[in-house]
Amino acid sequence: SWAIAKTDWPQVAFTVAETADALTLDTGELQVVIRRSPLLVSFRDAATGRACNADQRPIAREPQSGRIGAS
Repeated sequence: SWAIAKTDWPQVAFTVAETADALTLDTGELQVVIRRSPLLVSFRDAATGRACNADQRPIAREPQSGRIGAS
């Protein structure tokens, strides 16, 4: 597939904002929000703020075992 074979991708400009509770990476089209505690990573449409994933816990770390899971 051309999508898998492509290796020369243009660099994407992004900004990072940090608060005590989270880090937010914003490309203008996509926001990645990383909550610190509990660890939770979510993906949002940058224009609307709507989640790109329907799960409440798309990527999270289980504190007891240290395992990281993705839904």
